[in-house]
Amino acid sequence: MLFSRLHGTATTSSGSWSINTPKYSIGFLLQVIIEPTTSTNIYDFSITDEYGFTVLPTHEFDTVAIEGVMNLNKLEIPLVGIYTLSISNATVDEAIEYELIVQEV
Repeated sequence: MLFSRLHGTATTSSGSWSINTPKYSIGFLLQVIIEPTTSTNIYDFSITDEYGFTVLPTHEFDTVAIEGVMNLNKLEIPLVGIYTLSISNATVDEAIEYELIVQEV
């Protein structure tokens, strides 16, 4: 098994940012961690695929109005292609760290 880690920091502007992942051949998203600089920052987080379909939030994993650190694990969401990570409606414009753990097949 091969695991990859996508880690970085992006700064919100007008309450939002978005970044694209590398292209995944075949994999499973196992964990997502989002950590704003300020623990009281409230934000929405989403992941969409290259066709615009929503991967997160789902009925199991609500990613709307998150306050502070978000740590979703045991996801096992299939990935193929490029995905967009988005923060929106953040109450503070600041640096927000992100990390994805992907099991590549």
